[in-house]
Amino acid sequence: MTEWRNAELSNTGTRECFFQHTWNESGDKRSVFYLVRGNAAGTISSIRVKLVNPALDAAGHLDKPLVDSLQKILEAAAWQDFEDVMPDIAALREVRREAFGASMTFTREISSKSSFNFIVALKPVAPERVQTEAASHRLWLARPDDDWSYSSGFYQPPAAANP
Repeated sequence: MTEWRNAELSNTGTRECFFQHTWNESGDKRSVFYLVRGNAAGTISSIRVKLVNPALDAAGHLDKPLVDSLQKILEAAAWQDFEDVMPDIAALREVRREAFGASMTFTREISSKSSFNFIVALKPVAPERVQTEAASHRLWLARPDDDWSYSSGFYQPPAAANP
């Protein structure tokens, strides 16, 4: 792992550290690359993991130690809103999620069928939106007969039948 240092391609005060491991397993070249970005105070704003030709189990799923390492990232960042995506990631299905000012994606690279990117990042959002999402009727109290609509970044109750 490199030291926490100024990002090479940024003049905004962004800091980063990274780790890469490459190995050759039975003639298959594999690598994993971790990139962590944040600020000088150590607040993390994004974590990227790139998997190249990752090890798979007999069922064609991502090898358990790799899934566990991605799970540990979510746990360490305290982003439990994304924990339920691990079965999809293990099955190498693309995932895109947003919740409470954070995003998480797991995607296959266009240029290589055997390369994947796992990215978790904080997204700058207005405090009102984060507060609204935290108290969202849709997220916490949804019912099958719900007809609330989402517009302008806020959930709106249905229009009154008799104003």
